[in-house]
Amino acid sequence: MTRKSRRHLECDFLESRTLLSGAHAQVKAHIHHAHANQPAVWIASASAQAAPNGGVTGGGVNVGPAPSNNDIQALQQLASTNNLVMFLAQLAVLKSPTTTVQQGSATILNDARNLDLQAQNLANSKGITLPADIRGVDETAVQQFIQTTKSGDFDTAYFGALSNALAATGTGLVAQLQAMSGTADPATKTFATTALPIAQGNLTAVQGRFSGTNTGVSTTPSSTTLNSSDLQILEQAYSTNIMERFLAKLTTLITRNQRVNQYAEKLINDHEMAAVQIGMYAAATGTYLPASLQGPDIQTSLSIINASGNRNTRRYDRTYLKQMVRTHSLDMQNNQQTIATTQNPFLKEIALDDLPTDFLHRLGAQVLQR
Repeated sequence: MTRKSRRHLECDFLESRTLLSGAHAQVKAHIHHAHANQPAVWIASASAQAAPNGGVTGGGVNVGPAPSNNDIQALQQLASTNNLVMFLAQLAVLKSPTTTVQQGSATILNDARNLDLQAQNLANSKGITLPADIRGVDETAVQQFIQTTKSGDFDTAYFGALSNALAATGTGLVAQLQAMSGTADPATKTFATTALPIAQGNLTAVQGRFSGTNTGVSTTPSSTTLNSSDLQILEQAYSTNIMERFLAKLTTLITRNQRVNQYAEKLINDHEMAAVQIGMYAAATGTYLPASLQGPDIQTSLSIINASGNRNTRRYDRTYLKQMVRTHSLDMQNNQQTIATTQNPFLKEIALDDLPTDFLHRLGAQVLQR
């Protein structure tokens, strides 16, 4: 008798489909045009001219020399460490009992978000894939931090973990940028030398425990080109997107269920890709979006964070999955509303592309609930 292998239903929904994986032609054209006079760190433009430094030209697009294994590994490690910094800072903005820590963490979060966009753009120009998640020694560090906060003072544990992530020792962000500043690749050198003083400034602020006057960064979205309606749509989509990514990362640290972990990992990757695309559009349109969560997303996140303290991880899983069903149902409603009302072609395409992904994310949570 032939035996058939059993496949869990939710695995069919957690396929390799990527969220907003291909920008539509009009969106690419809009971003490229808006960035014509912007630094290359934001948008890598194509040119039909001969490629420098031994690169090759094909189809009107310059392809530079292949990056070395060392450059690839360095950029991937930096992305992982920066993901760690973003997670820690986002958690502190939500959870720290100290206003100064919240404000200082919001500044670091904004800087880390900007570094993420710049690193992704550099990686795309070189055909490198960066991790959307926290990996290796960074994963161990964040797991230790989560355990420490359960039995000790949050701020003390936070400053220790964030200082280690930024410090110029081990795999610290400053150390990684210092090493990358010595590369022979011009684009990588520009990226590293631009980001290094910002990372060093953040490290100094953390080591001083945000002492002195620190007003933080603005939590109010603004734009020089978008009208108030489109700005509200973009801000809401961005905040919800980064909330779902943040809670997915928290879940991978809490859950003991392999299938819930796989589901959360899928959401981390999908929502990182969406955050990058929205971030690039914001840069192209002179739009400022806070990197910290906004509106109802704050309370939603706090409810899941509070549930993470329960020793019963199955109960946490149920709480998280229930919220993911609710959140993605609301996402679908908002996207349908955007499609019906906005005249902005980018926002309309974002909503059209996001609808099937929201459906799959909700369906995956519903299946896991059973």
